Amino acid sequence: MTTQKRNSGLKRPSVKKWVVYGDLHIESNCRSGGRPIDRHDPKVISLFLQFIKDFKPDGSVNLGDMAHMGPISPWQSAKGLYGQIALTDGEWGEGYLEDEMECCNLFLDLFSEAVPKCKDNYMMEANHEFWLRLLRNNPQYKSLRNDLFYPEKNWRLKERGYKYRTYERYDSFCKENWVQIGNRKVIHGWWVVMNFLAKHYSFMHCPFIMGHVHTAESKSFANTPDGIEHDAFSLGCMCTKEASYHRGRLNRWSQGWAVVYELPNKETIVHQIPVKCNTVIYNGKTYNPKPIPDRLM
Repeated sequence: MTTQKRNSGLKRPSVKKWVVYGDLHIESNCRSGGRPIDRHDPKVISLFLQFIKDFKPDGSVNLGDMAHMGPISPWQSAKGLYGQIALTDGEWGEGYLEDEMECCNLFLDLFSEAVPKCKDNYMMEANHEFWLRLLRNNPQYKSLRNDLFYPEKNWRLKERGYKYRTYERYDSFCKENWVQIGNRKVIHGWWVVMNFLAKHYSFMHCPFIMGHVHTAESKSFANTPDGIEHDAFSLGCMCTKEASYHRGRLNRWSQGWAVVYELPNKETIVHQIPVKCNTVIYNGKTYNPKPIPDRLM
């Protein structure tokens, strides 16, 4: 005689699935037809949209630097080239903030189409979006204050159901700086230094994920005050590896994103999703780039 346990009515503990991505550095092509050298990588965006359609996340975190903001870059301004963007042919072309914002809105539309049931979405202001805050708070540019200078308004984040997190300096660290996924904080990041994960951990003292540095790395920290091993991750970017801010160090920078599994006890499991040779492989499936709207090509 055998006894079988009845499973009817029993619920398995739910695991919440997140996708964490950022540093797209979206930049529109010039109206004259020139292509910026500092911009998003259309192939990586195509891979990402295909991936999330299959992965079906419950929540998402955009780490910021979604827009490159070339036309208002302080680096361009310091060169006397405000409103100009560097092109792939070595020339300079006029850049328009409204064109860039239009491309960002297009990406958000494509994201929603790929994962319409992903309702717990966060958008983080990062250092590039922060430039807009500096400008709109400068009396010299008072006449320019419109929705273009407020990403949360221009990208219709409230309408889209996104929660917005502002970017603050490390010395004014506050709740608005991060998104909490279980026991893990998700931040954009501040320091680009040697051993940057250890530098950020010395300030955070908890598991975390960050962007900002455009490279995929991980590090574990033992002997913590709470006696629990913590780990930290930095994510690859979704911009071109040939961008000028990579300074030619193509072996240093990487492309990709991460998925996070949030367990019922608030522990989290992180998987880096790297892009190699314009290819992503996950769960035995190979993803290759497909065409996306011309505005983002």
